Amino acid sequence: SQPESFRAPNVQPGDTYFPALGIVTPESQPEDYTVIDVLKVAPSSPAAQAGLHSACTILSIAGVRVTSPQHLRQVLSQHRAGETVEVTFNDGSLVHSVRVRLASTTPASQSRPAR
Repeated sequence: SQPESFRAPNVQPGDTYFPALGIVTPESQPEDYTVIDVLKVAPSSPAAQAGLHSACTILSIAGVRVTSPQHLRQVLSQHRAGETVEVTFNDGSLVHSVRVRLASTTPASQSRPAR
């Protein structure tokens, strides 16, 4: 079956949106930073359904430790919409590993950011 559509969050300048998960991260992070901060999570998105929220940090995707938004994009690009991958994240107190079904990255699954 087709991955579900959801409304994209409002993306600000300096943010990076990852439609396959439905999250927004900072566009860049300090070089010594080894996790990815989640700034926003789209309602009904794969990330929201998995329990991620704006205070989480992503540690790995499909067993690959991700260290920057650019690296996260590279790792996600190796997977297709509808594919299930393991996402490991810290919610501020506990580390969770959950299976997430990636959404479509086509424009049909996104709305235009609000202005």
